[in-house]
Amino acid sequence: MRSSDRTTVRLRGHAMLACLAAVLASIVSSDVNAQAGPAMMDPKRMSGIPRLDPAVAPGTITIRCLLGGFDRPAIGVNVRVELRDAQAQHTEVREVVTGDQGRAELSGLESFFDGQAVATVVLEGRALSSQPIPISREAGTRVMLVSGAAHGDVAAEQPASREGSHGGKELPTPGVPFALPNRPRGTLVVGTLDLEHGRPMTGLQVTLRIEPSHGDTIVRTARTDAMGRTVFENLVAPTIPARSKLRVEAPIEGTQSVSSSTWFELDQLDKQGVALVLTSGRAPAPTQAQEPSKTTTTLPSPRSSANVPAGSVRVHVLDAHDQPVVSHAVEVVKKDMAGTDMTYAAMTDAHGVAMVEHVDLAADAFYVVRMTYDGAPYRSELFELPDTMGAEVYQRVYAVSGDSSVVKAAVQFDLLARENDHVQVVQMAEAMVTGERAFWPAGGLRIAGADGSKGLVVMDRASEWLRAEDKAPFAELTGPIPPGEVVDVSVAYLIEHDGTALLRWTTPLSLMEVTVGVPEQLELIGGAVGAPESVPHQGKTAKLYRLGPRSAGTTIELAVSGLPTRPRVYRNIAAGVALTTVMAVASALALARRRRPYDRLIEQRDALLAALTAAAARGGPAAASQRTKIVRALDRIYRQLDALDPNIDTKAAS
Repeated sequence: MRSSDRTTVRLRGHAMLACLAAVLASIVSSDVNAQAGPAMMDPKRMSGIPRLDPAVAPGTITIRCLLGGFDRPAIGVNVRVELRDAQAQHTEVREVVTGDQGRAELSGLESFFDGQAVATVVLEGRALSSQPIPISREAGTRVMLVSGAAHGDVAAEQPASREGSHGGKELPTPGVPFALPNRPRGTLVVGTLDLEHGRPMTGLQVTLRIEPSHGDTIVRTARTDAMGRTVFENLVAPTIPARSKLRVEAPIEGTQSVSSSTWFELDQLDKQGVALVLTSGRAPAPTQAQEPSKTTTTLPSPRSSANVPAGSVRVHVLDAHDQPVVSHAVEVVKKDMAGTDMTYAAMTDAHGVAMVEHVDLAADAFYVVRMTYDGAPYRSELFELPDTMGAEVYQRVYAVSGDSSVVKAAVQFDLLARENDHVQVVQMAEAMVTGERAFWPAGGLRIAGADGSKGLVVMDRASEWLRAEDKAPFAELTGPIPPGEVVDVSVAYLIEHDGTALLRWTTPLSLMEVTVGVPEQLELIGGAVGAPESVPHQGKTAKLYRLGPRSAGTTIELAVSGLPTRPRVYRNIAAGVALTTVMAVASALALARRRRPYDRLIEQRDALLAALTAAAARGGPAAASQRTKIVRALDRIYRQLDALDPNIDTKAAS
């Protein structure tokens, strides 16, 4: 399928980036929420480093601000972005405000192609700035700014790696060195990648040229290993004169050309290692005939409008090609603080516009537009309806496909030993839909844990896309995945072991790559392609195994040995104590109300509504900013409630 060909090129870019991340040994895994266990990488290590991402449109910069960790997004803060074009003749300053998950997006930067930007934000009383952000014609860019870094200039000390969120794996700018704190002073790591074939360049001779301020040029050479990587060490004075300039070069196979880095100063190696990437060729681009029709408009969020009568909502429904969707049912749902839903319906006209009238107004209520299109559920963000004007809502919908072959994904299993002969499995996965249709299988999609898993939870960053019933060994997709968007579908759970953990998991999706991360003392028995990559982790080392791609429906079987076990005598003692405890509290447990995920969400919703009321009573700019944050958090809660239980109004009212 032609549009699929184009998107597959983008996906292959994600696979190449994953390969490169391992080559540079800059990351073992993405962030993990508090429920699922500790993260394999501190996000502060990623702060300030811009990363090109094929999933982001060219001319767009996505900035994510965090208060020290992924679980503390900085919402509602102003980000200042200084823009400069390629000739440095035109400069401009723009400001954006962070929203959900601490993200802010700046788009429409085509006039600054081949130029640079610098993002600055004040977090917890401290100003943080990024490194220069390239504005590329090939892809958009992501960058994170995280408070609490070891030094004020976070941009100068962070390694290149992926964001872990849900934005996908990202590539450093080829030929431009970046800091690698996990490598010792005086170390230069060079990674190579053949873009055309999506593989590392092995056995390639890499030349390091060192130009001292006085004296002859120093030349060092080395060949890349099986991961396309080579390392130069001891690049410090007096071995190498101070204030020397360095440049890395490598011949491109089959041509007379040479791939080279920029010149950079030896002083950059003074306190930490440095890495850079050399690439050859270009990822194959589709022909004009392969170019799919694509969305040309970014739809605005719901907003109040004086052009719409009070008590009315004007809904514009557009398809994937910006064409109006005519004669289609639309409903506006009012959600009040009692948890009761009231629904108001209308049909779109010949222009794809539905005017929903006579909507009941309440100061303490929120509203959402919902509709079903091609069998898939769609909904807008939450919005409010003032008593003086109506609201304007734009909704994008897609035709859907239930064919799992249109989804490309990657998964990594991180295993950590836990108490009572259990191992925690953090099953991190990202998925992307190819083609022009959204993915929504008629029978639903389940993301299960391994056989025998228990305590499965949906990762916080995946809560927009997945829901899990209490004690269910799987999570379910809550809505259609739009084409071209990378989404997070990660879960975590426990499995028992006897010193060796057996993990048997069947993938519902086609996987471009399967990796396994374990602490250094553990071993993966069979299944890996080649030897594990040793990577730094919290002052120690961890292992990253690669298992290669897998097709949908394939069962992956893993065995990890070296896990600690409790002696049997302690198990017997524990069993006796547990039995006594159970007998003592059995009646209390029988009377206690079981807190299901639904109940926990209701409690969170009520707490947010109370905070919203308090903010409204205070008034002022600070309260307005807080109110915006609360509404965004409520939107996420209501999305989960709607997906978890379609009869929310009945249950909440009771």
